[in-house]
Amino acid sequence: MYAVWEDGTTIEGKNFNGTSWDASPTTINSSGLSGLANNMSAVADSSGNVHLTYVDSSGYVRYQEFTTSWQTAVSLDTNASNAYTSISLDTSTGDLYAVWIRGNNIYYKKGVSPYASANWDVAATDWKSTGTNTWVTTNYSGSGRIFAEWTVGVGSPYSISFGIIAVPENLLIFFLFMPFLPLLIKERKRRKNLAVLINGKDEEGNKLPVAMIREKKDDNNHCG
Repeated sequence: MYAVWEDGTTIEGKNFNGTSWDASPTTINSSGLSGLANNMSAVADSSGNVHLTYVDSSGYVRYQEFTTSWQTAVSLDTNASNAYTSISLDTSTGDLYAVWIRGNNIYYKKGVSPYASANWDVAATDWKSTGTNTWVTTNYSGSGRIFAEWTVGVGSPYSISFGIIAVPENLLIFFLFMPFLPLLIKERKRRKNLAVLINGKDEEGNKLPVAMIREKKDDNNHCG
């Protein structure tokens, strides 16, 4: 377990080894940025590694990983004025999704192991660009599904929006499945008609007229 906090503008942390905490905090980055909008976000994987995103003093979005020690920071967005960062782990693939807001737009990048600079998307995806968006947060971890919610509006009453980030592996499965969809629908119809022929009843258990049963039989012969 690892605890992370900010002391002034210094991002610090302590590791818990199962018995005790580190005697003194470790400085993760001495150039953090104070304020509620300039937050940090962390998630741990099944190996106990910690994945951290934060906004630094330049307004950049940074990512760092803790294994046995903190690794070199990776810059995810070097535009100024970023805020509200959040990070999620797809537990089915080990991929990371870092989300943040710049201006009113919500951006994200995907990172794959070993999460070095070259392992992240080259360009951030401009995911949501409508409305005045703030306070974005994500589901932190999930199998094959990454989603976020955020506040929309410039004053009370605010509204809450929700969105799902398209995971590429799920899209691949969908497109591979699509050619077989008509066949599956046809087979389902054939099975339903076959059940009617056997029972002489509809799905609610009502007895069907002979003429309708014959019609179902014709449809079933056509499906076959």
